[in-house]
Amino acid sequence: MKRAISRGAVSTLATLMTVGAVSFLGCSDGSLPGGAGSGSAATGTVRVHLTDAPYPFDLIESAEITIDRITAHYEDEDAETVAVLGDELQTLDLMDLRNGVTATLVETEVPVGTIDELRLRVVDAVVTLIDGREFPLKVPSGQTSGLKAKADPAIVVVGDLTTDLLLDVDVSRSFLAIPASPRKVDDIRGFHFKPVVRVENLSTTGSVSGHVQSDGGTGADLTDDVALAGATVTASLDGTDYTTATDAEGFYRILGLPEGAYLVTASADAHQPDGLSVSVFPGNDSGNVDFLLMETSPAVAP
Repeated sequence: MKRAISRGAVSTLATLMTVGAVSFLGCSDGSLPGGAGSGSAATGTVRVHLTDAPYPFDLIESAEITIDRITAHYEDEDAETVAVLGDELQTLDLMDLRNGVTATLVETEVPVGTIDELRLRVVDAVVTLIDGREFPLKVPSGQTSGLKAKADPAIVVVGDLTTDLLLDVDVSRSFLAIPASPRKVDDIRGFHFKPVVRVENLSTTGSVSGHVQSDGGTGADLTDDVALAGATVTASLDGTDYTTATDAEGFYRILGLPEGAYLVTASADAHQPDGLSVSVFPGNDSGNVDFLLMETSPAVAP
């Protein structure tokens, strides 16, 4: 049985994106999930940010998704309690959201309780290549109820406090090029869209950041070291990979990492990959995790 939630107070915030009317919904029977009663502490605030793990190559001009609904699903023994966080149409270019850049999709009051899943309903997706070709993608029919992002561990919303949640859409696993692993933009004939997303509580996770450079093929000569744009950086923990790509200055940041000891690796076309062991702690950025990759051969032109 799915329990509906009645309409109440509204609070909205837009960062980078314009977010329209956002509803706070309370349970139809007047109760709140988690056994909370009425009063000033009966609601908390949820702020949802969006980021992505972008492609490790520079053949993509944009990777856009259009969403029209965001919902939070609560742990409930008796029924599924659902809060609608936002229901405005929004189009976002995921290639703009990398290295710690996030778009705040919504900020709204919700009932206190334990959220175990967010759902993001995707109604459209399109990839544009650097040569101008556009590929509108078929959205899987199974996503009509919303792209499911399980919260593990579940996220507790506390009264009168703000909980920052990160939705990370992995472009490299969601937009699958045809054929796989293209070397030049002319190689690409299309894409499959198989959305992959995770949700993390920013207050209980950490991040890793740093720079990736090329040694210019000269080893100890530091005068020709240059920033590597589009290098792939992956943080791995217990078989799970979190991936991003460096910007024009060679900078990267991976957000929403659970606490643990990670193997962070950097790789780029025509360079020898490298790896470092890095410890991540909640609420902290493990910065200055830098790489100097040895050039092995000239890079392939897009």
